[in-house]
Amino acid sequence: LPDARAALATIAAHDLAAVALQVEWMIDADEVDAALALAITTHARHPASAAIALALARAEQAHGDGATSGAALQALATGAPADRDVQLAWATFLDERGASDRAAAALAPFAAAAPEDAGLQNTYGYLLVRAGTDLATAERALRLARARAPGDPAVLDSWGWLRLRQGKVRLALRALRRAVDLAPHDPELRAHLAEALAIAGALEASGRTWRRAAALVPPGATRRRIEARAAAR
Repeated sequence: LPDARAALATIAAHDLAAVALQVEWMIDADEVDAALALAITTHARHPASAAIALALARAEQAHGDGATSGAALQALATGAPADRDVQLAWATFLDERGASDRAAAALAPFAAAAPEDAGLQNTYGYLLVRAGTDLATAERALRLARARAPGDPAVLDSWGWLRLRQGKVRLALRALRRAVDLAPHDPELRAHLAEALAIAGALEASGRTWRRAAALVPPGATRRRIEARAAAR
């Protein structure tokens, strides 16, 4: 990882997406002060970057600035309601803060305007599933995503969560297992399967799956969440 971080730092000098990833890695390494400083400096230079505004919001959150975290990103989203990248970043942060319903609402007009966009439909449908408020609309969005990207592991994962919410546990596990088979090194997909197995009552299998997810060492807060759940199994 040190070599990878050094390479990333070199790329970050010329690429805002790399800077955002560098902030994430700093947070993951508990270098929160440095992550926040980098995010603040970069945002000052590039205030219209959705990726940097999201990285700043995450750094603020990690720093414990709960009351003010995400203020710059929210201001950017308020000022650019028609910018899809900005609204996707805002929706991502809202979802991370537990406001999946607001996140889905932010993406609703974009999803309505782009039924052919599998990635957008998947994100929108997944947010609706997490919110649990409109599963019918979620299913329509995810059917569109599946039609455009039938073998996409992320789409299968979202479809599995929809089926789980609908109480169709067997169908949910089938979709989630297929997603893991297609992307065996994705810790988040394994974590989702572990949660579904626990809901299905397969606690031993759930524990094994959590531990395998944690062993993949995903970045940032995802790693801490998975490791904590794995340790508890």
